[in-house]
Amino acid sequence: MMMIILGILGLLITLLVIATILSIETQLKKLNRTNDKIVELLTEIKKDQLK
Repeated sequence: MMMIILGILGLLITLLVIATILSIETQLKKLNRTNDKIVELLTEIKKDQLK
């Protein structure tokens, strides 16, 4: 009985870890897109100043 409970716990912890990693990956992708937008805006501002 104890082995079954430990097995289920191990499985749950593994799933939690995978979910966390995927969540972090999603957040990093969002951050990356935001950074790209910021770079784009700064580039436009710089171009305007050079005119």
